[in-house]
Amino acid sequence: MLRKPITQIFIGLAIVAAMGSSFYVDDIVQKVAPPSIDNPDQADTYLFDTQIMSLDNNGHITQIIETPSTVQAYDSKQTRIVKPQVSLFKDQQLAWQVSADTAIISADTTVMSLQDNVLLLNPNNNTQVLTDELNYNTKTQVASSNSPITVESSDAKMTANGLRFKLADGYYQLKNKVTAHYAR
Repeated sequence: MLRKPITQIFIGLAIVAAMGSSFYVDDIVQKVAPPSIDNPDQADTYLFDTQIMSLDNNGHITQIIETPSTVQAYDSKQTRIVKPQVSLFKDQQLAWQVSADTAIISADTTVMSLQDNVLLLNPNNNTQVLTDELNYNTKTQVASSNSPITVESSDAKMTANGLRFKLADGYYQLKNKVTAHYAR
């Protein structure tokens, strides 16, 4: 009669140990799995309707970065920005707007990598620059790309493979295989 309760205790402890070890293994697997910025369960920080302003030494706005949402993953220095829009100002006037579907920015750099449907727009003369990827330095306001570029204005259309663009000054260089078509 004494054996049955001891056997039952050992069986009960074995079941608890087996269940506990499977829970522990599941915890390890979940913690070891690499974080994904696209997986909201792995996100550490969410920001919604964000607006970041940069000012010059006189207190004038030089750029505004707006986004409806940003996500930062656990143990990652990268932040994923959804639908970013960057407005650049020169002499207190809007000079260029930059938008994209997504962007990634790292905490240890000032470079924002814009991706998919990247559009640079000069609202003063309706010049548009279109590409699929663009690296934008938020400190120097210099953008660069090695992807195919299309520049459209009211009287011309140019294409190239890559560009370097000092946005605040409106100065850009098209890199390779440049073609241009002008209206007569």
